[in-house]
Amino acid sequence: MKRLTLFTACCLLLIASHAAAQEFEEFENGLMYDESTMARLEYIVDSLNLMFKQCDPNSSYRSLPQAECHYIRIEGRDARRARSDIENGIQFEELLDKYHNTSVQLNLPIVVNHYDTYRGESSRKFSSMPFESPYFHEIVEEGRRYSFDFNSSNRWIFDYHAPNQYITESLRAFFVVSDFTISPVPRDYAAMIQYVDCMVDTNTTTYLEDPANGYSVEAEVEIERLREFTDRLLTRTATTRNSRDALSTWDMGPKRMERIRAIVTSEPDFKQEIIDVVETALKHGRSSELLELLAEEFHSAEAALELKRSRKVWGQCSMDESPRIHARQIALLSAETARWDVFLRAHLNIMNDRFARMSDGSYAWGRRETYIRELEELNINVPQLILGMVLRIDNPGNNHYFGDIQRLGRALAETKYREEFETHMSRMICDPELDTFNRMLIFYLYKTYADHLNDEDIQKAARQRLKTTMAGLPATLLKGINDDFD
Repeated sequence: MKRLTLFTACCLLLIASHAAAQEFEEFENGLMYDESTMARLEYIVDSLNLMFKQCDPNSSYRSLPQAECHYIRIEGRDARRARSDIENGIQFEELLDKYHNTSVQLNLPIVVNHYDTYRGESSRKFSSMPFESPYFHEIVEEGRRYSFDFNSSNRWIFDYHAPNQYITESLRAFFVVSDFTISPVPRDYAAMIQYVDCMVDTNTTTYLEDPANGYSVEAEVEIERLREFTDRLLTRTATTRNSRDALSTWDMGPKRMERIRAIVTSEPDFKQEIIDVVETALKHGRSSELLELLAEEFHSAEAALELKRSRKVWGQCSMDESPRIHARQIALLSAETARWDVFLRAHLNIMNDRFARMSDGSYAWGRRETYIRELEELNINVPQLILGMVLRIDNPGNNHYFGDIQRLGRALAETKYREEFETHMSRMICDPELDTFNRMLIFYLYKTYADHLNDEDIQKAARQRLKTTMAGLPATLLKGINDDFD
């Protein structure tokens, strides 16, 4: 018990120290990039803004197929019987009469996305947004094993989970009330989507695809030599005669590089060996934190960037900030090498916190800043960019960048363009020409923004303005969200 208490205390101390510390180093300009970097990036942005003004408007964007639905959830032994009834076409009211412990949400907007899995299988995802939060109810149907036929009289979409040692038997289902429809995105909002594609190059991704060199004995031998070199170097620089100065093999701090520089100074041929190793890593798309440090120090910033883009970093827990640190290093190297296409994606990933983690508790979210000011200082049309990232469409360009509502709402609370954003969001929420699903997304963006305002009086006024704006939503939606504002 004593050990458990000590462990808990240590965890709390770690969380508290993280909360108090600044996430990234700031330069004299108060930003995460220095003046010379910002000047280089601003020049590129000016060119892109000019190019966007000369582009013909894209009027072909269309909304996601959408309808109105009711959502249900049944847990326990009733779930299996309800699944059988749904497969046999039971009507919605009949099901509620038969299964009294059913959780129900009425009159939700539902959309469907069609996509191919990494295995090349055609699949689709049905998503509906509950009124109390912007976190979707989702049912995915893969490999054409579809439970819902758009032309059938059976209006159910369902997902059944059999019981096991980890989960309770359950059934989730949508009952589709209306036909699915698609509408064109109005010109003003299409321009926002187009601005995202102009700024965030759709021909580029943050990370490089796995090299397609295929298997060969020569490649395997070279990769094994690469491993042997890095292991040998880590061991060689990890220990000293003074045990207090020992480095663990995973420590990549300044002390590690000092020791590597010392080896290069005393052994002139060793620098060329490092360069050869970096070239091998580039050839085979293999990387590690050590190889990236060696590339940046002894080869080139371009080589270091390519290696960093060859390695995806997973967070091991909520407090593991290594994915964000890695993304910032990519952004810095991209700026240094004038790779705007990579830079903005890396920065937006930091803003949207778009990283993979083994677990992610909400207690860690507060420390992860949004860094919206950096975009504002670059003369990007921030309202156009962020609103364009929020809108969902059926025909996006390849690698179109979609934003996260929770993170972007927080960013809006920190922007200097709050009044402009509120004006845009109010107009979009009330615009009957914009599809219902996107109006709901903008509504939740506004709500998240208001919830993150620090000043209580300012927050109260913003929420009141949103409540007034809500009157422009369809009546069926208002029934579900009014309670949240009472």
